[in-house]
Amino acid sequence: MPNLNAVVSSVVRVERDSIELGNERRVRLDPERPETRGLGPILEGLSKLRKPVYLEIDPATSAITRLLIPYVTRVADVRPSEDGLDVELDNSHARHVGDRAKVGANRARRFVGRR
Repeated sequence: MPNLNAVVSSVVRVERDSIELGNERRVRLDPERPETRGLGPILEGLSKLRKPVYLEIDPATSAITRLLIPYVTRVADVRPSEDGLDVELDNSHARHVGDRAKVGANRARRFVGRR
């Protein structure tokens, strides 16, 4: 089940405790939470590199509660399997399975063919 308090976006601007995301949303760093003090420089670096960020946000305060950096790679192949769709990613040895109900096999194959 998706986390409704999570967002994947680019970082447009970091101004002290306020962060503007690429989806025009503003979130903030909570100065009361010591574990978030180092997130500002990380978010600035991701902005400069134009890399996406996964953020979990407290809906009551718009404060960042968790930051993850997604691994961005190319989809190498998509094949139907008993479990759904086997998705092969470049530079990954892990098994990735997609839900056939959410992404049609033909649509996924067309996407892979655009490389």
